[in-house]
Amino acid sequence: MPKTVAETPGCENCPMQRLFPQNNFVPAFLVENSTRLCVGEAPGENEQTQGEPFVGSSGNWLFGREGENGKKSGGLYRAAGIDPATISKLNVLGCRPPDNNFPTDASARAYISKEEAEASLAQCWRSHVEPVLKSRNWSRIDCFGDKALTALTGQSGIMRWRGSPLAVPACGPEPLTVPTLHPSYIARDQSMLPAVVSDLAKSLALAPEHYNVQPTLDDVRAFTATEFSFDIECTRDTGKITMVGLSEKPFYAMCVPFSGAYIAELKRIFENAEVLYCQNGIAFDIPRLFPHLGLEWRPST
Repeated sequence: MPKTVAETPGCENCPMQRLFPQNNFVPAFLVENSTRLCVGEAPGENEQTQGEPFVGSSGNWLFGREGENGKKSGGLYRAAGIDPATISKLNVLGCRPPDNNFPTDASARAYISKEEAEASLAQCWRSHVEPVLKSRNWSRIDCFGDKALTALTGQSGIMRWRGSPLAVPACGPEPLTVPTLHPSYIARDQSMLPAVVSDLAKSLALAPEHYNVQPTLDDVRAFTATEFSFDIECTRDTGKITMVGLSEKPFYAMCVPFSGAYIAELKRIFENAEVLYCQNGIAFDIPRLFPHLGLEWRPST
């Protein structure tokens, strides 16, 4: 049987232990000789019962489901070409929060104060998470969800940072973590499944990337390439174009706001274009972008 938080060394003086002493503690699951660690947010019902991270529905998404022959198949790790049996597992919170409301969420104020929530996470970090991070020379850490992202890197906004290799301060410059969406998000929106597979398979080698995310009008006026790649970003609810990305050579990109005087410059750029590269451009990007620029799409034959 899993130990309760009251029976687990390191949980003393933790507000979650005081509030829920009979809650089972779910320790890290470390695979012998494993050098890759996946870090999630908090245990769910199955994890609390079995005493192991990622053995519920989220674990099925990551590690596959067990078939009639007793062997597991499928899962995001396999889709990324990674053997799930080589992955160690950990959550940044070692016990299940009531109704799966993470302590720092606003909805958790019904059972714990903001100060006690932060104290609980800090206690769990010092006693259980940080020791695991420092216990081996991990080659890579997979970070699932915004809570794990914040705990490991101090950053927030999983949609902003997913797929970006980031340092884990507790471990020094290495290993790097690659944040991605939590499996529970994929269960709700499977359109992002390929993105998670790509994140898990992504190399940790950092390309010499140069991004201009806040270009001036002069920056955009200086863009005179007639052969370039582009991509548009739209709001999900209204489909309104918010940004046009331009790249004339590898590892260089400029994110042009789709507003004000920038639109006239974008019209000039696309009006003078001779060769365009874009994923799903004919079916999606061009039919949405060109009418707003007052341009007509005339593909060459």
